[in-house]
Amino acid sequence: MIDTGASGTVVNPRVIATLGLRAVGSVPIHTPSTTEPLDCDQFYVDISFPKAVSFANALVICAPLGMQNIDCLIGRDILESAVLTYIGYINQFTISF
Repeated sequence: MIDTGASGTVVNPRVIATLGLRAVGSVPIHTPSTTEPLDCDQFYVDISFPKAVSFANALVICAPLGMQNIDCLIGRDILESAVLTYIGYINQFTISF
């Protein structure tokens, strides 16, 4: 999922567990559904997009992504390298790096 409101990229805890990654730190985060900061572990991961676009050792946050079936939420830490165009009336977007 693309989230222009998220400052960082978030990965579902299930994915982190499946990959067997070790935390490299933690950070307090605020979400729309929390009133107090939530301490979340951070991990280094490689994130790849089509056409050989990749971000090696991206520092991501491990946090629950609610009841939505989402594995990863791409935040502005990755999006700052992209051009994102959203065409609302047809509910489509393009992203290019």
